[in-house]
Amino acid sequence: MEACEAILIYKKAWEATGKKEYLQKAKICYEWYEGSNSKGISLIDRETGGCHDGLTESGMNLNMGAESLVSYVISHLVIEELTLIKKEF
Repeated sequence: MEACEAILIYKKAWEATGKKEYLQKAKICYEWYEGSNSKGISLIDRETGGCHDGLTESGMNLNMGAESLVSYVISHLVIEELTLIKKEF
């Protein structure tokens, strides 16, 4: 959920300042879901569309709670919106 919250904060920061660096930071946060994290593991299950709950010291938490899915979907929609707004993003 922290990645989603950070994406929303960076979106607001970009809206308030117009600074492109906030768009890039939002994208980095989104990529955490897709494997740009400390374990190099995608949290997204491409077969089911589910999202794992997070990472542990030993790897991925295999739970797929509703909060994780909602956070991922919100993140995906925000990044998609920002990509449409800013083509070079």
